Amino acid sequence: MNKKLHVAILGSFAVSIFLGLSTPATAKITTEEAARLGNDLTPMGGEMAGNRDGTIPAYTGGMKTPPTGWTPEQGYIDPFAGEQPLFTITAANMAQYEDKLSVRNTRISRCPYIHRIVPPHFHRILRPR
Repeated sequence: MNKKLHVAILGSFAVSIFLGLSTPATAKITTEEAARLGNDLTPMGGEMAGNRDGTIPAYTGGMKTPPTGWTPEQGYIDPFAGEQPLFTITAANMAQYEDKLSVRNTRISRCPYIHRIVPPHFHRILRPR
């Protein structure tokens, strides 16, 4: 067996063992925080409120039924196939969308191939109960 391949396999195995044996972090929340779930926080813990300018709508319960045309035999169907992006932020137009970028997203100016596509769908999920 190629020595480099052998080393790569052993390294991957060692990392797998390390990750498997490491203790996962657990987040603890207060009773008050837990009581907010389903009130001003979604069942998953996100904020229910939309943003001020209306580009992110308020959470209203998510998708309650599968998308139109979905069948179990078909598998995944894109519920957003017909939607077009609201806008795409690139290095060339980032000044126009400066209010929508966090500090970490300013790397767009240093890397012209990076862009952010902003879709119109937010706060829509379909999850088992």
